[in-house]
Amino acid sequence: MKNIVNISELKEGKTIQGFFLCVEKNLRHSKNGDPYLDLVLRDKTGKISAKIWNKINEFELKFNSGDAVAIKGKMEIYQNKKYLIIDRINKATVQGYARFGFDPSLIIPSAKVDPKAMWKELSKYFKQIKNLKLRKMTVLAYNFYKKRVLYFPNTVNKNHNYMSGYLEHVLSLVKIADFLSAYYKLDKDLMLLGAFFTDIGKLQTLKGGYQPIKKKEGLAVNYPYYSRDIMKKFSRKVSGIDKNILLELEHIIISSYIPFERQNSSLPSSKEALALNSIKKLDANINVFENIISLEADEDGVTSKHNLFGRQIFKFLNVD
Repeated sequence: MKNIVNISELKEGKTIQGFFLCVEKNLRHSKNGDPYLDLVLRDKTGKISAKIWNKINEFELKFNSGDAVAIKGKMEIYQNKKYLIIDRINKATVQGYARFGFDPSLIIPSAKVDPKAMWKELSKYFKQIKNLKLRKMTVLAYNFYKKRVLYFPNTVNKNHNYMSGYLEHVLSLVKIADFLSAYYKLDKDLMLLGAFFTDIGKLQTLKGGYQPIKKKEGLAVNYPYYSRDIMKKFSRKVSGIDKNILLELEHIIISSYIPFERQNSSLPSSKEALALNSIKKLDANINVFENIISLEADEDGVTSKHNLFGRQIFKFLNVD
C-alpha cells in the first residue's frame, strides 16, 4: 500500500488508501431498505464517519469494531460534514500488512507524554502521603496494576479515551488535589488517596486492545464500587490502618462518581469529597473540550453543536 493517508490529510474527491482503527460498526438500512455499513474510523490525527454501500455481505464479515482496518475509498462532503466512502476494506494485522506500512502506533491515539515519564512523576506523590500505612497500601495497589496504569485509557469514548489516558488523568487529579489541599486547608492524605483510588476500578472493568471496550463487570456494576473494593483489598494487606480513615476514603470514592445534581445519599458530604468530585469533572470536561476542538474546530476555532455537550465549543485564536 503506497501513499498512506491520515485522516487530517483527506481531501474531497481524492481516492485514498490508509490504515485506521474502526471505533464503531453498525449495520443500517437506507430509506429504500438497502443495507449499508455505518462506521466511525480513527487514527492519531482525527476521527471520521465512513459508509460502505456495496458488497455488504462480504465486507461485514471481514472485520469488527475495535479492529485495525486497511481501506481504499474516497472522501466526500455532505451537509458540511466529511464522510469516507469505502470501496474496499479488510482487517489489518502486523503479519499481513506490515510490509505495506501498517504500524499500530500510527492509528492508536495516545497521551502526549511518555507513560514511563508520567509514572515517574506520579511516584513522587506516593511519598507525600504522610501516613506510612496508607502510603504502603497505595504503593502496593499501583505496583500490582502497574502495566494497566501505564497503558490503559480512562474511558472507552469520553474523557482521556486513549492509550495511557488513565495515567494522564490520575496524574492531573493528584496534582490538583495536592494544590487544593493546601489552598483550602483540606486533609492532604485523604485528597491524595482519593485521587489515587477514585478511578482505579476502571482498570478492572475495561478490556484492552486497539479499541478498549467495557468488560461484563463494567456493564453490570459501576466502576466506583470496584475502586472501593480494590482499596479495601489492599488495605487488608497492611495491618493497623484506621477504619475511620478507610470509611472516609470509601465515601470520597463513591461520591466522586455521582453527578452533583442528583438527589442521592452518595452526594459529597465532606470537604474532601466535594473537592474530588469537582476536580474529576473539571479535568474530564477540559479534556473532552480539547478533543472536540482538535478534531472538529473550523478555521475560526468553532465546532458544531453535535458533540457530548450539545453545544458549540470554541477557542480564542492567537492575535498577532
